[in-house]
Amino acid sequence: MSISVGGVLAQFTRKKIRFCSEDDGTPMGPEKAKQIFLMAQYEGKRVLPMNADCTRFCYQKGCPGHSLSLKPTDEVLEEIEKSFNELKSTPQWQIFK
Repeated sequence: MSISVGGVLAQFTRKKIRFCSEDDGTPMGPEKAKQIFLMAQYEGKRVLPMNADCTRFCYQKGCPGHSLSLKPTDEVLEEIEKSFNELKSTPQWQIFK
């Protein structure tokens, strides 16, 4: 996830930026937060990352996405099938026949 530098600066011209935090999780002061967004704008960055998880973050376009190689377990597949079968038995489902 990312946040627009220009969007924040436009929305918080008269309000204090209070949603940022330091690396240790403590709240960041509004003046420091504003300085970070102003510096990012000066550096030509359009967006900033919302967390440090993205290793290929682009300051112009944001996160390019991440591939997931998760395979659902048999339990998960069974639960999906059960929910689907329950859905098919509802009157609302009949319109799809």
